[in-house]
Amino acid sequence: MPEADFASWGWRIPFLLSIFLLAVSVYIRLSMNESPAFQRMKSEGKISKAPLSESFAEWKNLKVVILALFGLTAGQAVVWYSGQFYVLFFMTQVLKVEATTANLLVAASLVIGTPFFIVFGSLSDKIGRKPIIMLGLLLAVVTYFPVFQALTKAANPDLAAAQASAKVVVVSDEASCSFQGSPIAREIDFKSSCDIAKRYLAQNAVSYSNQAAPAGSPTKVMIGTTEIESPSASVANSKFDEESVKKIAEFKKSGW
Repeated sequence: MPEADFASWGWRIPFLLSIFLLAVSVYIRLSMNESPAFQRMKSEGKISKAPLSESFAEWKNLKVVILALFGLTAGQAVVWYSGQFYVLFFMTQVLKVEATTANLLVAASLVIGTPFFIVFGSLSDKIGRKPIIMLGLLLAVVTYFPVFQALTKAANPDLAAAQASAKVVVVSDEASCSFQGSPIAREIDFKSSCDIAKRYLAQNAVSYSNQAAPAGSPTKVMIGTTEIESPSASVANSKFDEESVKKIAEFKKSGW
């Protein structure tokens, strides 16, 4: 449909269609029986009368909750969101893949991967959940970096070549650098030369590595053999000065 129509009302169509999926999920949930272990506990009157206080106020139970949250759920969340969501952002924002193409690629990968939920779910019934989950986490640790590197070479070979030939390194006093991944980053006023440099590189989807510098020294950005000194907050608009911007533009023209 025309872009104006999609922006006005077309985007609501997928949400309306999801009502069907909601109905299917409710039907499945209502058709499920409680596990035999729970039914046995219920018949024996062993169900907790204060589940929240027993789960979070008693250390023997709380440590199991903490282990499940940080030892299992956190790992699965990283794998899931990296594979299903971040990869779309990575292709469109970093690799500059056209949005429709990127969405179709992710959709195709979901179609290919979905049957394996059934395969490995069935296998976990036979050998247990833990081996399957741990194998999945191990595969992510081993393959994610090579997979994203291969994706870069396939989708944007010029960027991959530039990253290999002109690596970007931020040389800074680590004590002057703030955490760039803060969920409230918009509320933080980045004023140090380190923060300004890293924010600029991140906003322009430029990968970089870090190198420690002597305490109190200004931040420098190394692009290959070219050195650019990051400004402090006193520079107008907290951006690189005009000369630095010109240098960056030259690198972009050459493929960086």
